[in-house]
Amino acid sequence: MPYPNYYNQQIGGYYNQPMQPQMQQPMQMQFQPQQNNFLGGKIVDSVDVVKVTDIPIDGNNYYFPKADGSEIYVKRWLGNGTTDVSIYKKQEAIVEEQKPEIDFVAMQDNIISKLDSIDERITKIEKGLGSSKPSARKE
Repeated sequence: MPYPNYYNQQIGGYYNQPMQPQMQQPMQMQFQPQQNNFLGGKIVDSVDVVKVTDIPIDGNNYYFPKADGSEIYVKRWLGNGTTDVSIYKKQEAIVEEQKPEIDFVAMQDNIISKLDSIDERITKIEKGLGSSKPSARKE
């Protein structure tokens, strides 16, 4: 097998180096298992469906959502050999009653009409009092 000549500037000349075939290494893809956000448990119809065997004895919480989405049951083993159950219920959104808008123009018109009515009454009373003049007293 012939050796190619290489020029080396440091030594100022050519030198021979045996050619070695380069082997391509196969690419290895590393697969990492996909992690689920689900932390154990299963979908159930009620809390009674969750069996003791469904809860691993590692002390972690295991979630059992109700099929209709209204509740989530959280179970775990305690150190004393019993299980702890927490129930989380879906909270309905509270809708505030919308207050009717105040019509200030109509309110102002109503106040003005009442003031006009009062003014008319006062004018009538004044006219009634003004027409009857006290008569001169006879002594």
